[in-house]
Amino acid sequence: MPFSIHKAYTLVLVTIFSCFFAEIYGKAVYEDFSFEIYSGDQKIVALTDSTDLTIIGEIHSYTEQNTAVRMMLLQQLAQSGRPCCFLIEFSKSSGVLLDSLVKTGDLETLREVCNTTPGLSGKYDTFAWISGYNKNHPVKISIRGIDAELHSLYSMRAIAWLLPPSDKGCPASFTALAAALRAGEYREANDREANKYMNLIRSSFAKDSAGFREWMGAARSSRLREILGNYNEKLCVPNLSLDDTASARLRERMLTANILSEISGFRKQFPGGRIFLQIGMAHITLHSKGVDVLQPAVQVVLGQLNGSLAAKICLLAYDMPLAAQPLKGLMHPVNETNPLNGKPITYALMPYLEDKGQEQIDYVMYLAK
Repeated sequence: MPFSIHKAYTLVLVTIFSCFFAEIYGKAVYEDFSFEIYSGDQKIVALTDSTDLTIIGEIHSYTEQNTAVRMMLLQQLAQSGRPCCFLIEFSKSSGVLLDSLVKTGDLETLREVCNTTPGLSGKYDTFAWISGYNKNHPVKISIRGIDAELHSLYSMRAIAWLLPPSDKGCPASFTALAAALRAGEYREANDREANKYMNLIRSSFAKDSAGFREWMGAARSSRLREILGNYNEKLCVPNLSLDDTASARLRERMLTANILSEISGFRKQFPGGRIFLQIGMAHITLHSKGVDVLQPAVQVVLGQLNGSLAAKICLLAYDMPLAAQPLKGLMHPVNETNPLNGKPITYALMPYLEDKGQEQIDYVMYLAK
């Protein structure tokens, strides 16, 4: 049902968010976390309670705020008792590694991975919580990466993790590479050298994919295939600027394809499952490059899913005031029409946490049925 939240709620909700965040981080071990819905953002909870696909926009620098909302919605998904998939704006290789670690419960390696991977340093507690949840519940939360491979070194770390402990049965063209990966030789490589490693791995796999499947097993070889298929050397170069239109277009196309693929695959495997995607606002809002306009991944995804997916979809995104930086002018104005398909929508303004020195930031929700 349509409703609006007046600005009078701002201070109250900011206080609630702060309390929520303090409560979450007051827990040292997430497997002991009690799965009750916290007070406060009941309106977000109510709006997303029955959705099959929930997409949350984030501004990456707002670490604490993003964490509070992420934990609230993961908690809500867990309470539903339905299989859940958490799509993260990290590479497929990072998703493969994180999913494996939260399922095995290897928190020491998980902490190392989070501390050494760009963008993951503030997310260890989230993944440790998921690991604790999976340990104690038969219905699991899985993790999938939907971004392109942007750092070959981290792609190879995930590949090394996938390798069997023995070389018995290893394709001959890959034996030396397998030894180098296990020894961590790639860790000393620069970007260009790392790309050479990746190209050699891809070439070896292409020559004998059946041999890899027999050696690694179907599941692991399938994951390796995904990582290698997600690798494009054009995006793994020193000092890559994603403000470059060609690079941005390529990355956005890969994001779009990966999101659609993961949604489709998960829905086929778990028809009643729920999916949660947290992704940067640049992939939701209009992304203008001078006279050249790049259509963001989430808009393309929702446009393709409308009418083709029997699911209830919810999108929560920032409504940045025009005077606010750095997203000045990027967000659609709030109105009664879905900008993706022109159909009537239900929307809600959700007062979010106020950024220091900036105007109030709101959430805008689009509900697509």
